[in-house]
Amino acid sequence: MADRDAQIIQFCRLIRARTKENREAVNLLLENRLYSVAFGILRQEIDSLVRVSYLNNISIGNSPARARTLVRDLVEGDRWQRTTVKGKLVNVTDREMLIAYQRAGGWEKLVYEFGCQLIHLSRFHDYRDSDPIATMEEEDKLEIVRYLRQYHSFQEVSLTFEALVEYLPKIINKICDNTNCITDSFERRIRNQLA
Repeated sequence: MADRDAQIIQFCRLIRARTKENREAVNLLLENRLYSVAFGILRQEIDSLVRVSYLNNISIGNSPARARTLVRDLVEGDRWQRTTVKGKLVNVTDREMLIAYQRAGGWEKLVYEFGCQLIHLSRFHDYRDSDPIATMEEEDKLEIVRYLRQYHSFQEVSLTFEALVEYLPKIINKICDNTNCITDSFERRIRNQLA
């Protein structure tokens, strides 16, 4: 029991430390106009948010022991795995966790996919000479604008890369705050279940 409690504490500590570092890194990168790297860090923070949300949802449901097993696996350096309906052990993928998390939101997928374009070599890296937003589907642009208006009081008529970059500090703060809030909730719930 003490081992499990220590692993929960360690897991939550490392999530919080990563979140703090990501928030600071994005702000430093933005100051230096290193936008693609800033979006990569934003995507990294979404990874933390999605993982802790995935664990939180499992702990709320019928599988608190499963959540503790996944925490143990992460702390011990093992990959997260699950058993399929046919009894085969497979890795839990980032996409699987993102899809599970999207049931509660939706904007995360847009940021995640946009960030993917900037962490993998793509035409988006030409953002200094060509606005990558212009190449996006109109529906995706409108969805991003809707989220920016809903969460960050976005006032622009249309979305451009430059306008999106101006909102990155607000976006990273919102994501980091959400990660910390869900981490706190998960830690309380799982530790109460251990008591």
